[in-house]
Amino acid sequence: MATSHPSQRHPHPRRAHPWMANSAPGVLEGMLAEIGAASVAEVFEQIPESHFRKAPLDLPPQLASEMELKRELVTRLKRNANCEDNLSFLGAGVWQHHVPAIVDEIVGRTEFATNVWGSYQSDHGRNQAWWEFQSQLGALLNLDVVQLPVYSWGCAIGHAIRMAARLTCRAKVLVPALSDPERLSVIRTYCQPAGMAGAIEVVLVAADPTTGRLDLSDLRAKLGPDVAAVYFENPAYLGTIETAAADIRRAADTLREVLK
Repeated sequence: MATSHPSQRHPHPRRAHPWMANSAPGVLEGMLAEIGAASVAEVFEQIPESHFRKAPLDLPPQLASEMELKRELVTRLKRNANCEDNLSFLGAGVWQHHVPAIVDEIVGRTEFATNVWGSYQSDHGRNQAWWEFQSQLGALLNLDVVQLPVYSWGCAIGHAIRMAARLTCRAKVLVPALSDPERLSVIRTYCQPAGMAGAIEVVLVAADPTTGRLDLSDLRAKLGPDVAAVYFENPAYLGTIETAAADIRRAADTLREVLK
């Protein structure tokens, strides 16, 4: 959006504004002197004149105190419907998430808290603590594998896909075409470009244009003996519920029958 020309803006205030660090007297002049510019307009001279707004913005009067600002913001925020009082199917990961109480207990432990993320070569203490923690969980829950925490949802999917590929010795995964673009990018990174050693082909499953859910006919058509895994979410990216999960399970059973 076009903004007003620097020469049309209000002059620098005589005293510092409490919420604007660069508003203290002399700061603007000091920055201009440091970069060798005579004025603010000179700093923005590379921007064409036509890109600047000619008339000032029609803004309400500024608030005089922090208390007025807080009151204004709280009043506006109260107009929103929150996810504590309403069931949400917004999709894209924006929905109620149950976080078990044990999570807060674990992350509050000082032996797992650090202000740096060390390398595997140097951070032996952290790795030892994680190893003990994983070993205890594996023994308590009778699990074959207890992994280290990962950075994001996409990373967790990437790990799961590569594990499925190694266990099945197959190199293809089916993923909904309607997926979070950023998450899909992470998945592709984990699967590596096609043609590389150890690469996994990411095949997108089309969505039903009337429901936004997975197109089961397309899913069945793409299932085969080379598919290591099928990934989908509930709620899905658009907030829909894959009510045909049973059909997806039957499709997976069909895949197993093909492999026998």
